Amino acid sequence: MSSSNNSNRDDDLTPKILSSTQTSVASQRHYSLSQENGVSSVGEVMTLSYVYPVRKTLLDEKKEYRQKEEMKSLEEHRLVVQQQLENNINMEDWKNDLGTSVLKDIQLLSAKILSENTKIHAEMSCTQRAYHYILPLRWLNGGREIEKWWLENRNNVIQSEDNNDILYGIGGEMRAKKPPPNDTLQRLKFALRSAECKRIAQDGSENLNLASGRYGVLALKERKPWHNFANPNLKGDASPNNKPVWKVIDRCRIVQFVCHETIEDTQAMAIIEFRGDDFLAEQIRRIIGSVVAICNEWLPDDFIQNATQMDMFIKTPAGPMNHMYFAEARFHFNELVDGQRLFEETDIPNTNTLRAMVDIQNKIMARICSPTTNYLESLWLASLQKNVAPKIRNELKSLFTASSSLSASSVLTETPIIYSECLSMLRDVVSAGRWPTTSSARSKVIKNNPNKGNNATIIDSGSFTVINPKFNDGLLMNDDRIKIPLGNQLFPDLVSSIFDLEEELSKDPNSEGYQRPSSSHCAVNRNAQFTPHVDSGRGSGQSLSMIVGLGDYTGGELLIEGESSNIRYNPIQFDGW
Repeated sequence: MSSSNNSNRDDDLTPKILSSTQTSVASQRHYSLSQENGVSSVGEVMTLSYVYPVRKTLLDEKKEYRQKEEMKSLEEHRLVVQQQLENNINMEDWKNDLGTSVLKDIQLLSAKILSENTKIHAEMSCTQRAYHYILPLRWLNGGREIEKWWLENRNNVIQSEDNNDILYGIGGEMRAKKPPPNDTLQRLKFALRSAECKRIAQDGSENLNLASGRYGVLALKERKPWHNFANPNLKGDASPNNKPVWKVIDRCRIVQFVCHETIEDTQAMAIIEFRGDDFLAEQIRRIIGSVVAICNEWLPDDFIQNATQMDMFIKTPAGPMNHMYFAEARFHFNELVDGQRLFEETDIPNTNTLRAMVDIQNKIMARICSPTTNYLESLWLASLQKNVAPKIRNELKSLFTASSSLSASSVLTETPIIYSECLSMLRDVVSAGRWPTTSSARSKVIKNNPNKGNNATIIDSGSFTVINPKFNDGLLMNDDRIKIPLGNQLFPDLVSSIFDLEEELSKDPNSEGYQRPSSSHCAVNRNAQFTPHVDSGRGSGQSLSMIVGLGDYTGGELLIEGESSNIRYNPIQFDGW
């Protein structure tokens, strides 16, 4: 697809490309939304902005050139697209990975010349993305029986609206008269729908998780945090406190059944469609892995609902790669203006797209059914059952046990003398009603703020930061570029006591020096339950944080990667970055 502008005539009549955008390329979106490797495509949309090699003043010349552009064949447009891709891609890397003919498989399914006034950005104007994942039925308990049932019924299916008989789902809108032999399909549908985001009832109350800004009823869907389903290498960038992980899945359904036939065997597979506003790297594969485990009763039915709670941090199983393709991109607001879909006129009735989709499905299925892939995926399935799923169940058990312990009474012990001075000063701050307000940035990672939403004038909980006045010989205190926190100004004696306490706790009894360098900052928290997050900065050459709890309280355990630790008078070092 191309858009165009005017320019002065050059000797070279080849259009000069100014810029290009692609739907699946996260150039202006957060990099966590980048499409992972191993994903094919029939729905990629690319915009090319280029200048006409004509003079602005000659309208007839401009009109003639535009007409020539509109009459170009798809192959001519494909060559322009291919050249732009070659300019954008490090071809040497591609050649090393995939061979010298890497771009020969690129097909231009449709092209459209847009008017000069049309503003469309393939990446940012896209309002809905759809991916298809090809799931072998044999991965599911009872799947071989369903496979046999479908193969027997595939040539004898009818449209549900044309018959009043009792019909049974067979994929998409197709129905069969013969019932399925077991409840495998029903369990699969249930597990898939558990990943869909629900529509929020409009009762007049404010809902911060509403997908505002989307088109029509899509704006009424609830955003969910998919941090547990993101690529683990994203680490803090996939925190539930970061906006990119809050996404909407509009649809997660079986849309089709397909089969691949060889001399030895015929395998049936389900096409699972994921349709939503955007997807994190590995999100779809991790939903697939979870769905397979749920269907096979290796994980609980409510696993996906629990794993999309912002205060839940749990590992998720990733399904195999190379089963997925990008199926469609929607541009609802542009479609509203034009009164039709983007390529409705140039691909009627989507024959090129359908042909390409069948071709990609066949290539993926041929790869899936190869002996090597069959063997590797059988190992994956066995590992999911015997290793991955049991570990996740144990994590869930530990998390729920830790959560229930928050309301249980802790065994209180006498305050060790080393903590007495600091604890006394903290209690004085609370009793005097001088606890500072929590910053807006810190509030985003605190789950329970008792004063939120009421008219309390005395704050007795939350979090504030202080800096170490002795750090690097007072460097931070004497730097005009650094704003001194309010805590340092209000409580200078408390600040000194805090970092003196750290110094004592950091002493290594087995050496004459210190095991750990002094911290530059300290966060002071009271009655604050934090959501899963990573620390916002790294100290000068220091990667470890220290945390310790003082006073009489219940709960308050530290959870790191699902493991709970009691920190009451028990300092713990951890990597918070």
